[in-house]
Amino acid sequence: MDGLQIDDDGFSITHDFWRWLWWAPGDTPRAGDAEASSRTRLEWRDVVRLDATGPFPTLDVRYHTGHDVRRLAITPRRSPTAADLDRLRSLFDRAREHLEPSEVRSGWVTAPDLEWEPFERWPEEEEAVMASPYRQAPDEHEQVRAIRTPPGPYESLLQWLDSSPERPWLEHPRRVVVTDRYVCVERRDRRRVRVDRDRLRGRRRTDDGDRAYYYGRRLRLLLPLRDDACPVVWALDRDCLRIVGAD
Repeated sequence: MDGLQIDDDGFSITHDFWRWLWWAPGDTPRAGDAEASSRTRLEWRDVVRLDATGPFPTLDVRYHTGHDVRRLAITPRRSPTAADLDRLRSLFDRAREHLEPSEVRSGWVTAPDLEWEPFERWPEEEEAVMASPYRQAPDEHEQVRAIRTPPGPYESLLQWLDSSPERPWLEHPRRVVVTDRYVCVERRDRRRVRVDRDRLRGRRRTDDGDRAYYYGRRLRLLLPLRDDACPVVWALDRDCLRIVGAD
C-alpha cells in the first residue's frame, strides 16, 4: 500500500496518500498538514489502540505522546484495493504482536464485502402466509425481536432539516425489524433490504446521539436519535456487546 511502511518498531504514513484528523483530550478535531512531503511516524511502544470498526475506510489510532493519549483518524485518499487490504491486514497482524488483543480491532479490514439482500414480506407477514406446494413454510425459529416504527411527519421533517453529507436523509430508514437472524430495513424509497445480524462489526454514536451500525466492510445502518427509547437500538447494542465487545 502506497504511503504505509511497517517495521518491527512501528509504522509510518505519508500525507500524500492519507487524510487525517487528530484530537488532544478535550479538544476539537484538527486536520493534519497536507503537504505531500510530510509523514507521520508512530512507534509500537506508543500505540495503545488500532481500530477499524468505524466507517469504511477510516482507521482509528490511539497513542501516547508522553503527556496524554491522542486520537488519530486516518483515511486513504482513494478506496483501498485488494493489495491495499493485504497490506492493512499485515499492519493489524504486526499490531497484535505489540498491543493487548482487546485493543486491536480489524473491523472492515478483514470483514467481507456484503450487499443488502432484498426481501418481499416483513417477517410478521410471512407468519400469516399459509404453506403450499409452491411456497416454503416460514421458519418457526425466525421470531421478531424488535420493531422500529416509521417516523411521523414532524420527526421526518426534523430529520430532513438535520440531514448532512455524513447523515443523508435518504439513508434514514422508514421501518426496521430485528428477527433472530436478520436486520430488516425499509428505505425511504420503500425498497426492503436485510442483512444478517451476525455480520455486525462495529457501532459509532454521534454527538447528537444518532447510532450508526456497520455490517461487513461497507454497509451502514443509520438510526437517528429518538426521544423515546428504541427497541431496535437496544437489540443492536446487545449485538455489539456480544460480537464486538464494549466500544
